[in-house]
Amino acid sequence: MGIIGLGHIGLCVAQTAKAFGMKVIAYSRSVKTGPEYDGIEQKSFQDVLALSDVVSIHCPLTEATRGLFDSTAFSQMKDGAILLNTARGEIIDEQALAKALETGKIYAAGLDVLTGEPLQKPSVLMSCPHTKLTPHMAWTPPESRIRGVYTEAANFKRWLHGEPIQNLAEKRTV
Repeated sequence: MGIIGLGHIGLCVAQTAKAFGMKVIAYSRSVKTGPEYDGIEQKSFQDVLALSDVVSIHCPLTEATRGLFDSTAFSQMKDGAILLNTARGEIIDEQALAKALETGKIYAAGLDVLTGEPLQKPSVLMSCPHTKLTPHMAWTPPESRIRGVYTEAANFKRWLHGEPIQNLAEKRTV
């Protein structure tokens, strides 16, 4: 499994993949060190594309990553690879992905994000083979919402007592 972006979420996905016995390789803007990265081989972007059966995107949307997955990137990927994107839709050139899916270069795509959310018009990816789209709603399961409510209540209680607030998004390394 190839991971693009080894921030907090990318690291969690990598650790989950390792727990399922997958070999994990990753690309990040900077080399990550520490025991939490043991067993994750860090490689170049091109190497991750060329060697991975599954590529999962977890990098932020920046000018450098906008359109990162274009026709050139898809041509460098393994034939029949699977692409997952839960980061930002604009990281993928959707026309190029549609072509890669239609030709079979990319076997399947699981996308939790698309360009221009909320969608104002249908995406070309909606009619592509082996494509699953979800509306960027990982928080939707009741367990996630309940956990969020409890976390916020605990933080409010901490704030009332002058204690430090925990689980802030700013603390995450993304």
